[in-house]
Amino acid sequence: MKKRILSLLLALIIASACVVEAWMIRALRVDNEQLKEQVSILEKQSTEMQAQLEDTSNALVGKLTEVKVHAFVPKDLYVAQGLTLEVYNNTVISGVNLDNYDVYWDCQIGDCMSDKFHVYATEENVGDYPLTMHLFDLSENEILTVSSTLHVVQDMLANGSEEEVTMVTIGDSLSAGTHWLEYTRQKSGERLTHLGTMGEEGVAYEAIPGITPAEMLTGTSAGLDSPNSFTNPATGSFDWAYYKEQTGYEPKFVQVFLGTNGLAQDPANSVSDISNIVEQIHSVDPDVRILVTEPIFCSYQDGFAMMQNNPKYVGFHGTWALGRAHMIGALAEALDKEFRGKPYVTLIPASVSFDRVNGFEGVELAVNPHSDIGVMYPSQGVHPSDDGYDQIGDVIYSVLCYRLAKGD
Repeated sequence: MKKRILSLLLALIIASACVVEAWMIRALRVDNEQLKEQVSILEKQSTEMQAQLEDTSNALVGKLTEVKVHAFVPKDLYVAQGLTLEVYNNTVISGVNLDNYDVYWDCQIGDCMSDKFHVYATEENVGDYPLTMHLFDLSENEILTVSSTLHVVQDMLANGSEEEVTMVTIGDSLSAGTHWLEYTRQKSGERLTHLGTMGEEGVAYEAIPGITPAEMLTGTSAGLDSPNSFTNPATGSFDWAYYKEQTGYEPKFVQVFLGTNGLAQDPANSVSDISNIVEQIHSVDPDVRILVTEPIFCSYQDGFAMMQNNPKYVGFHGTWALGRAHMIGALAEALDKEFRGKPYVTLIPASVSFDRVNGFEGVELAVNPHSDIGVMYPSQGVHPSDDGYDQIGDVIYSVLCYRLAKGD
């Protein structure tokens, strides 16, 4: 009897265990199906989010590439034998932080440096060379390329190929008795004579500090109603024929070096005024060789901060260096487009070959009011040091040699 009862109890226990196991297996199957469904939903959501992230990333990269980065290299660059030309990344590229990019200059001669292209001209490398600037991001993706032609020319003045060359410079404060005049004359062995009604013999000029292209064209002085050297009293405006009659000058070259004053976001008016001056000279004097010098870049913001403390330059108070630099770049590029293809005009690419970091006089200031540690800042935002003017002189001199070598 006892054995039968124990057998029955054992059977009940086993049956109960089987029932419980069956319910647990069923429950696990249900949970597993629900888990699979949840995993499937999550996977689908993850795929959708990944696609959205990729679209957003591509859109952002596209906007940065399309809107921000801009580069301009003049169509032609020049360097005369015995001189050095440098083209600076920070004058060629705008709109981005160059620390986040890499610039590679590709040319048969010269050196690609971290911040510029550098070439020293020798007699052996006289000739023309393709020059290409490549801009990469730090993942080695090429953002853009810009091409130019580098002209390495003989020194037609110092080597005695020309007995005497005369030039009138129409300009503003960057040409009003500044050091590039004396530098280029000495470089030429005094075979280059600068003509004008202002300044000293041999290094004279027709330049008025502060004058805009519009004021030069309309025959006025900087901010005044008084006439300038080119003003014909009968018309009250610029007249090259009248100027030649009054002075008796017959220059081989005329240089128009204007645009530092009268800058605007849209350079169209300055370009039009400079072009009108050039066309009038050419119509009166078709054989004269005309040079148009692109404006040099200003220094960075510290230069204007120091400059406004000089009573002569209080008008520069509040100048925003970045905005001014963008206007200079726009004017240089617009001048390049305006005169490209006109054989009687040669552009002097001073804008990209001037060192805007080191081309100004410096002043030392303490890093803070309670420190003995000094830091050098540029003392100017617009007017270079003598060394800076000499760098401008190198480009002017090189273009003179180029035109003399062509013989046209």
